[in-house]
This record gives sequence, structure tokens and C-alpha cells, in this order.
Amino acid sequence: MKAIIKKAHMLRRAVEEQTSQYYHSTPLVESTHRLKLKTSAHSFRLKYGLKDLMLIGAITENPILLTGGTDLGKTALSCMMMNSLFGKEEEGWHRLDFDLDFGKDAFTNVHSDFFHESGKSLQDLYSIHKWMRLPGFIADELNGGHSKVIRKAIHIIKEKDITLADGRRVKIGCGIEDEKTYQYQIATINEGSEYSGTFEMDKALRRRTTIEIPLDIFKASPLDLFKMKRSSNLKIELKNTTSHFKDILDIFKAAKSIKLHPAAELFLSFLEALDYCEYSPTKTKSGLEKRGDSIRYICSKKIDEAPMGCRYLKLLKEELCPHIFGISPGLSKDMISVAQGAAIIRAVKFAEVLHDIKEGNSYYLDSSRDSFIDSLKMYVDSEEENLYEAALTKYINDLEVEYEDLVDIAPFVIYSKVGMSKVWLEKNCNGNVYQGLQILIKEACDKYKEGIKRIDMSNVEINMDLHNLMSENNPWLLQALKPYTMTEQKTGSILDYV
Repeated sequence: MKAIIKKAHMLRRAVEEQTSQYYHSTPLVESTHRLKLKTSAHSFRLKYGLKDLMLIGAITENPILLTGGTDLGKTALSCMMMNSLFGKEEEGWHRLDFDLDFGKDAFTNVHSDFFHESGKSLQDLYSIHKWMRLPGFIADELNGGHSKVIRKAIHIIKEKDITLADGRRVKIGCGIEDEKTYQYQIATINEGSEYSGTFEMDKALRRRTTIEIPLDIFKASPLDLFKMKRSSNLKIELKNTTSHFKDILDIFKAAKSIKLHPAAELFLSFLEALDYCEYSPTKTKSGLEKRGDSIRYICSKKIDEAPMGCRYLKLLKEELCPHIFGISPGLSKDMISVAQGAAIIRAVKFAEVLHDIKEGNSYYLDSSRDSFIDSLKMYVDSEEENLYEAALTKYINDLEVEYEDLVDIAPFVIYSKVGMSKVWLEKNCNGNVYQGLQILIKEACDKYKEGIKRIDMSNVEINMDLHNLMSENNPWLLQALKPYTMTEQKTGSILDYV
């Protein structure tokens, strides 16, 4: 794993260098992580930028969707990212414009000389275009054609499985092992009623773009804008000729082996359990018909057990319960995959933090440098001379998907995919989805932590007292904990972690 982190570090440097023409220093994520010591923890801060998140997509093979108005440089950034990762266009990656002319001809190649050659079968008539075997692909202006036509892209984006004109199903992407393929995909769209040449994006297609980044929310900083004015580059220069595909594959395979910490695993179950509804016939909000974009009508129903309406309404702040829905199991899997990549980049950033602190820069610390050094000694349980290297080795060897990793990436994975009432968004966030997600995630974190303090995950036993307490105060955590009471497997204590 140490060799993998080194490769990820070099890859991140290559991306920063080759995309330097795209000025964007505004952080997408600012979070606090911790060194877990024997009796305490030591905090340090990390920031993830736009290119970090796109790199996470590459090392986990999760499609990216860049949204926002025109002139934000979505296509330019996509081309620079692909060039930095896979080298020359048409050798390592391809860009396809999606418009009204998009159809099977875009990905199916018909061999014109088929009838002039002997010994050929009908299968030799059709094949996929060469670009569909490349490791990188840009789906530009993915909503540029009618949704009924562009829906064909459902089989290209993420699924990588298309049907040729003769009915054969073919996998696209670069072959890796066990008949599997790899292809990193970036899609861009201009979205809004003011873009008359675009169409509403198919919900199923949007669901396949795992990571969504709304660039309108994360604008370039004043310094970035100043640098743009000073820049003499009038056109994108794609200078890189080296493909890093082999290193990306090595990191991709290693990322999939990173396990979830018990606190992270349970938090995902908690996010799924937010779909719980006591009065629904299926016990889920998803099983109810929405009225006015929410299920509020059932909350005030006259029910024998709760004549004043649902007793859970005020347990979540900001009227969240009837207006938001839990994440699906599919979204949970996507969050795990993206968080595994985030853990890799977090380890890279921790190495960079150690280097900077060693050089005297304490920007990343919430306390003094001396205090951090003392914590490092406790962390490695040693007074080793090469303290920084020993700490990094331990950090990498103990690498897991942590609770904080899931919180960091959640807004971008569940953006536009988790159920949220538009009426509630308009009332509380002026219609801003990202702000609504921030409220949802913060409240979910608070409610999760509040409840988990009462549980010892090394021996989960829901006795009657605890059951009654959680039934009144945290029914969602009670739902999330049920599987742990049905298995003999011990998951380790998470009390000291959360």
C-alpha cells in the first residue's frame, strides 16, 4: 500500500502540472481528520479541490458529471484531465459531442468492404469504434439531444455495455482482467431554462454519473480570476504525451481492497434508514405516493397509536423527516467506492502534511507543532529518530474508509439522486440543492453521533430499555442497528472513534 500511495502522489502531481492552465483553487471539501491515539485523538485539516475529486473518480472508475453555466471551462478541464492521465487524444481518450445527430452510428462501425472479402461471417460486419476501447472518454453536452435519443448513452455511461446492430452485446473500455474493462468517463452539461438548445437529462442516465460537481456553486476565487486575466494562453495546450494508465489501474485495484471502519459502515446504514416511516405500509417513505412533492399528508393522519400525528416529526430539525428520503442501497455502494478513492487521496495529503510540518509549516494543525510531534510519538508508540516516516507507514498500514471520508464525499455522490422535496428546498434553501444536502448531512451526522454514544458495537444487544429509548428518540439508528443483533460477528468498538 505504501507503493500505491507513492504512485497516487506522483499521479496527483502530474494532474496538477498538466491542468495548471485551468485556474481553480476554491476548495470543494474542507474537513477535519484525526490521528487516533490510545486515549485521545489529534486533529489536522485537509482540503480537497476540484481536481482532487476528479482524480478520485479516475482511480475508482466512477463517472463524473460537471454541471453549470457556459464559460466555466467544463470541456477544457475535462480535456486537460484526460490528457494528464492518459496522454494524447485518440490514443488514450476520446471526446464525443452529444447532439440531435447522436445515434448508433456514433459507436457502431460498419465495415464497408465486408461483402468483398471471403470467409467473413455476419459478426464481422459490425464492430464498435476504436475509441470505445480507450481508457478515457468525454461525453460532452450530454443533454444536447432529445432524452429519448440520448437515453442510448445509459449503456455507455458506467454500464459500458452496448448492443450492436446485429444484436450482440459488447463491453466497451480497455480490457484489464477476467474479461473486465476500465474506462474513466467525464460528462458535461449546461443546465437551465435559459439554454434553449438543451433537453432535460434522463433521470436514469444522471443516476449513472456517480460524482456530480455543480461548478456554479464552486466558482473560481478572485486570485484565480486575476491569474486568468494575466494569462497569455488563448487556447488549451494539451502537452502531455505519457499515459499513466498502468499506475491508475494499480491504484484502482488497491482502492477496492480498502475496508470500511465500523463507524463508517454503520453511518451508511443510518443514511439508508432515514427512509424509515412507521406509518407506511412498507415501513419506508419510498413506498408512499408523494403529494406536493413530500409525504407530509401521512404525518398528520389520525392514527390510534398517535392521535396527534407522527411522534417523530420534530426529532429531525428543519422539518427534514417528511421532505427527505434515505439513500438507496445502490447509492451506498457508490459512496463506498468513491470513499475508497478518497481514503487513498487522504493518505497522500497526510504525507504532504507531514512533509510540510517537518519543514516548519503548521498551517494544517489545530494546535502547536510541538503538540503534534508529541502526538506522533504516541501514535507510533516510540521515540524513533525518523518519526515522520514511522507515522506515515503506520497511517498507511492502518488505512480504512473512515466516517469522515463518507461525510466528505456524500454531497457529490447523492447530489440530485437522493429524494428531497422541491417545496422544502425552495422554503429553506432558495432552491439550492447543495445547501439542502449540507443541512441533511449535518443533521444526519448529529443524530447519528447522539445515538451511537449509547451503543457498544463490540457486543450489540438491543434490550427492552434501549429499544424503548431509541424508539422514542432515534428510530432510524434502531433500524440501522438491527442487522448487528442478527449476527455473531463482532465489529469492534466505535465509541472512542465517534
